[in-house]
Amino acid sequence: MQNKSNFALNTSSICYTLGYKKNHIYAYKILSKNPFFYFNKSYGGFFIFLKIKQKITSDKFWTSLLKKYNVAVTSGKYFGKNFNNYTRISLSQKHLVFKKQLI
Repeated sequence: MQNKSNFALNTSSICYTLGYKKNHIYAYKILSKNPFFYFNKSYGGFFIFLKIKQKITSDKFWTSLLKKYNVAVTSGKYFGKNFNNYTRISLSQKHLVFKKQLI
């Protein structure tokens, strides 16, 4: 049983290293230059949080993305009352798809 657990942990680690990290680096490269967001670089995880600098709620932002571009993100308000001007983006997409949606 322990060998299977170790395999799962190692596989998960490899997936992050190869996929999520690549998406995170690309997102940072693109979004850190965007005056609409504040991007805080992190060093792990499956998601990134973007702070929306403009006067728009995260609900309006994600609704607009979904309607205009068919891109789904999560409103920050679901993570607490202090996160209404944040949005959460998943890094768990294939890199080419992620890259296309971010441009």
